[in-house]
Amino acid sequence: MTVSTKKKLKLRLGYPPSPAPIHFHQKYNLVHVFDHDGDPKKQTDSSSFTLTTSVWIASILFAIFTGAHYTRQTLIGQIDKWNATDPGLYRPQNPAANGLMIMHFIAGVVLMTAGPIQLIPSFRRKFLDGHRFIGRIYIAAALVASICATLFVFIYGTLRGDRYEDSGKVLFGALVYSCACQSYWHAAITKRIGEHKLWSWRLFSLVFGALLYRLYMTVYFAFVMYTSWEGNDSLYESLYFLFYVPNLVVVEVLWRMQQRNNEFMNAL
Repeated sequence: MTVSTKKKLKLRLGYPPSPAPIHFHQKYNLVHVFDHDGDPKKQTDSSSFTLTTSVWIASILFAIFTGAHYTRQTLIGQIDKWNATDPGLYRPQNPAANGLMIMHFIAGVVLMTAGPIQLIPSFRRKFLDGHRFIGRIYIAAALVASICATLFVFIYGTLRGDRYEDSGKVLFGALVYSCACQSYWHAAITKRIGEHKLWSWRLFSLVFGALLYRLYMTVYFAFVMYTSWEGNDSLYESLYFLFYVPNLVVVEVLWRMQQRNNEFMNAL
């Protein structure tokens, strides 16, 4: 007996039709990460709430660290202490280089603080003007941070002069700049909110990479210093790309899953 014959027989006998198959991304609600503003059921989605909360906490803690360590030392005139955690970052013979880093740090604190606010669904719904105002500040901070850091690397170079570090950080700055411009363009000019949301998530994933960069480097050097492992040059060099490239891949995968899910629901 074929499958279609079984279905017809069940319907004649009064059996309810079989439910539509549930796909993995529907079962675990991964596609709703980007979509908090529509169906109220999606707004309470646990995976979205968990992701948003985790990012919120991590970003705020990193902003506090940056503000306490770099900004405070800058304000009290002790920028030479930057070298305690970043040897060679402070350049006593190049005040312009230090100025670029100061602007980069200040913009970074703004990014890590303002970014999570933009992820709160209720804030976007109730305070749309506030969302737009903070968004402009966020975009401006992203442009300042990326331009200052990229100029620093181009003009003064990193301490080690490693081509992987230089190229990784220049590419990172270029991507932040591009995503910031695209996010603003689609929000203010084309009014394509879907594209604006996608580019904003790409931008935030890059900004969040600053935290991951610190985390990855800390873990790597902890293993080198406190275990018998002597490190691996290839792994170390790849870290200058791993702190942001996988983030973009995750955003792209989740976005495509959402688009596929929307097409599936519209076809029902």
